[in-house]
Amino acid sequence: MQPFPTQRLIATSAVLSGPAHDAAITVELAPFDLDGESIETTVRLEGVRLPSVEFDALCGASFKFPVNPQPGYIDGSVYIDGAHHPVDVSELLFEGASRDQATVTLRGSAIFEHEGLGDYANTDIELRTSLAWA
Repeated sequence: MQPFPTQRLIATSAVLSGPAHDAAITVELAPFDLDGESIETTVRLEGVRLPSVEFDALCGASFKFPVNPQPGYIDGSVYIDGAHHPVDVSELLFEGASRDQATVTLRGSAIFEHEGLGDYANTDIELRTSLAWA
């Protein structure tokens, strides 16, 4: 198996919504080609447990998370080639100078071997993009 070409995963924006104990983050990805197919998708994170969803409390903070199936994991996925592929998030980093200039960095692994995505192996990913609040 080969690693997924992560240079194709370009995050364009992210939105944080919901309450702190059960937040959601949607990361929009730029369209990309994969094995001759055009892909338009997002990384969806649900069940994100944060101490707050307020800008002042998050900016400058980094949060580590266990991976599935350990309690407290983030339920993440990316839809590619007709399947939801799990995304195990190990860390979220929030940065920013103001609410209008915030960024989020997601570190983790895309689990492509679970549903099968061609000949692609599970692959570490890091996505960084602007963050908005819903």
